[in-house]
Amino acid sequence: MRAKIAAHFNMTYEDMLALGRGILGGSEGETSLKPKGGKGFSEPQDDAIQNKSVVEFKPPRKSRDSQSGISEKIMKVVEILESDTHFSEVLAELIDAFHESISTKNDNLRLRNQMKEMESRIASLEKRLADEKDRGKKSA
Repeated sequence: MRAKIAAHFNMTYEDMLALGRGILGGSEGETSLKPKGGKGFSEPQDDAIQNKSVVEFKPPRKSRDSQSGISEKIMKVVEILESDTHFSEVLAELIDAFHESISTKNDNLRLRNQMKEMESRIASLEKRLADEKDRGKKSA
């Protein structure tokens, strides 16, 4: 799984580990990104990656920020989406995927409820039809 993740970013697993250590270590110097096979990245990404320097990444603070309200999170999302970086594209794709998932779940729930209602109506009609047949036999 780790190798697949590294391959997705067109890097070797070892290079990805080195990059992670450089980010977490807070090194002042630049850690270069070495794509697999020494080739360039398949897609142009933000300037930091194109220049093959480490993207500035700050690990999330484990303080009150993790419990921030919805409005704060919305502001953060807007800031990321307006950043004109690769992160904005990734976040937009994630939002679309999550929204589609929720929409599908809601549609399925609505359809299940409609189906239950229809089954109930059919059962009621079948009972009414059976009652009418019984009345018809009794009157004949």
